Amino acid sequence: MNFIELFAIKGELILLALVLLLLIFVWSRSWRLCEQFGVTPFLGSSFLSIGFIYLSSLVPGILGVLSPFISQVSFFILCGLFLFFTKQYVSKQKVYPFLEEPKERITIFNTKVDLIIFVTGIILCGPFLLYIKDIPLKLFDPHATLGWDVVSYHLPAWIEFYQKQSLWSVLGPYQSYSFGFELIGMFFSQGFHAHWGLLIAHIIALALVVGSIALVCGAIFQFNSKYSLGRLLSISVLAIGIWSITAPQSFGAVGKNDLFMAACIFSALGFSMRLIQTNHLNSASKKLYLIVIGICVGLGISTKPSALLFLGYFPLLIGVSSYFQQRQIKKALFAALFIFMLAFSMGGFWTLRNLILFGELSPVLTSWGLNTSVLANLNNALLYQINGKSILVFMALFACVPSLVMPLIAARSQKIYTSWWVVFSFHCIAMITFLITPFMFQKGQFELRLAAPLFLSASVIYAFSIMDLATDLEDLIKRVGARIRRLFLGFMIFIVFIVIAVAWNINSIGLPGYEKIGPHYQTGVYAWIQVQDSPLRIFAVGLRPYGLYGKNWNNTVFYDLSNETISPVEEGKKRIISIVLQFRPELILIADNPFASTEEVNLNATIAWLNLRSDLFKPVYQDKSVIGFAVLPKAVEILSSENYQNIPIKMGG
Repeated sequence: MNFIELFAIKGELILLALVLLLLIFVWSRSWRLCEQFGVTPFLGSSFLSIGFIYLSSLVPGILGVLSPFISQVSFFILCGLFLFFTKQYVSKQKVYPFLEEPKERITIFNTKVDLIIFVTGIILCGPFLLYIKDIPLKLFDPHATLGWDVVSYHLPAWIEFYQKQSLWSVLGPYQSYSFGFELIGMFFSQGFHAHWGLLIAHIIALALVVGSIALVCGAIFQFNSKYSLGRLLSISVLAIGIWSITAPQSFGAVGKNDLFMAACIFSALGFSMRLIQTNHLNSASKKLYLIVIGICVGLGISTKPSALLFLGYFPLLIGVSSYFQQRQIKKALFAALFIFMLAFSMGGFWTLRNLILFGELSPVLTSWGLNTSVLANLNNALLYQINGKSILVFMALFACVPSLVMPLIAARSQKIYTSWWVVFSFHCIAMITFLITPFMFQKGQFELRLAAPLFLSASVIYAFSIMDLATDLEDLIKRVGARIRRLFLGFMIFIVFIVIAVAWNINSIGLPGYEKIGPHYQTGVYAWIQVQDSPLRIFAVGLRPYGLYGKNWNNTVFYDLSNETISPVEEGKKRIISIVLQFRPELILIADNPFASTEEVNLNATIAWLNLRSDLFKPVYQDKSVIGFAVLPKAVEILSSENYQNIPIKMGG
C-alpha cells in the first residue's frame, strides 16, 4: 500500500465516520418517532434509515452523477432535512403506547407447552444458528464466498453503474434487473473499492427477516389475552425455526437479494396488520404507518421485480380495510394512493427505466425467464416429481388451508379475526407470485430462494397452527437505559466498520471471483489480474467478471459468461475480431466451460488460431483451466487492413 492509497483510505474513513454518526442520529430519531406513534421501533427505524441510504445513491444515479462522494453528500442532505423537520414531532410523551400494559404479570412460560414449543423452535433454528455463528469471521475475510450470480452480474452491474456514474447504463447482459439491494449494500464500502458492504447488508437482511416474523406473529397474537408473552415468544421462535429448515438457500446466499426483498414485503404485511388493528390511532400515527409501509414496499420492488404484485396488493389491502372501518371513501382512497405513490417513487425507477429503454419490464425475463416459471411448466412432468424441494413447496402452498380454517373457526364462535383474513390474502398473493416468477423452476428443480415471501408466510401459519391461535402480545421490547445502550452500540458499530475497512485494504489484493471454474481445475487467473498494472481493457470468456475488475475496479471488462460464443472456430474468429476492432481489449482471457450441466465446448481450434496469429496476439497466461493472450498494439491496424466483417458486439450471458 503506497502513500496515496493510505491517504485515500484515511479520507474515506473520515467520511465513513461522519456517515455512521449521522446514521445513528437518524436511527435514534426514527426510533423515538416510531415508539411515540405506535410503530414497531426496531423495524420502523431500520426501514426509515435504509430508505435514506437507498435514495442517496438512487437520485444521483438517475441524474447521472453517481459516485461515492456524491452519494455521501446526498445522504448528509437527506438526513439533515429529516432531523430538522421531525424535531417538532418528538416529545417525551407517547401519543400511542406501542403495547398496552398487561393487567396481570404472567410468568414467561406459563405452561409446559410454551416451554416445549420454545425448545422445539430453538432446535429447528439449528441451521440458522450454525450459519450466523460464522458471520463475524466472514466480515473480516475478503475472500468470503459469494453466490455465483453475485460475482457474475450483481457486482459487475453495480461496477458498471459506478464507472458510468449512471443507473441508465445497460451494457451488461443482466443490467435490466433491479439493483436496489446493491445500492444499499455497497453504500458503505464503495469508497474503499470493496464489497464488504454486501456482507453488512446481508446481516441487516437476516435481522429484518427475524424482526418481520416477530412482527407478524405479534399482530396475529394481539387479540387473545389469555396467553402469556412466553407463548408469543415460543410461537415466534417456532416460526423462525420452521423458516430456518425450509430456506437455508436464502439465508446462506451472501450478496443475493432474495432475503432482503422478502424481509421488506413481510415487514409491510406486519405493519399493515398493525394499522388495520388499531382504529384509535391518531392521524400522525396513521401517516407514519403509511410511510413505513410505502418504504417497505418500495424497497421490495427496487430489489426484485417479482415483488411488483405486492405493489398492487398493499394499497388495495389498506384502502379496503380503511373503507370498511371508517366508511369514508376519500380517506380510503388517500391511504391506498399514498402507499402506491410512495412505494413506486422509491422503487419504480427500475421498471420505468426498462420500459423507456427496452419497451418491456426486462429483456432477460421476457425473452427466456418466463419459460422457467412454474406456470409455464405445468405440463412438465419433472414439476411433479417427489423430492425434498417439491415436498417443501407443497407444504408451503398447503399452508393456505389452515390460514383459511382459522378465521372460519373463529367466525363460528362469533369472533372476528381480521389478522387471519389478512394473512390468508397475503399468502394467496405469495402463491400467485410463486407461480409466475421467472427462473423458479430450472433444470427440473425448484429455486426455493425466489419464493422467500411464500415460505415466510407458511412458517408463521404453521407455527400458529401448532400453537393454536395464541394472541395478545405483551411488551415486545423492554428498553432499559436505551439511550446509553444506543450510543454504546453505535460506537461499537463504528469501531467494527473501521476494522473491516482497514483489514480489507491492508490484507486484500481484491476478490479472486470464482477460483474454481465449474467442474474444472482451480485457476489463479483472478489473483494474477489483481497484481497487473491497471487500468486494463479485458475481454473475458467463461469467467466470472467480478474478479477481473482489479483491486480498485479500474479495469474495463467485456465478458461472455459462456464460452459457446467463440465456438466453432469461424464464429469465434468473427467475434474475437469484432471485439478487438470495437472494444479494443488489451487482454483476452478464455476459460473452459464454466457450466457443469452443459456439454463441453471444444475451443482447441479457436485457441490454435489465436496462437497462429502471433502478429496479433501473444500468450501471457496459462493454467489448467484458463489461457490468456495479450492483444498486440498493431492488432487493430492489421485487422482493419484485412477487411474482416465487423459484426456489432454485445456481451453474452
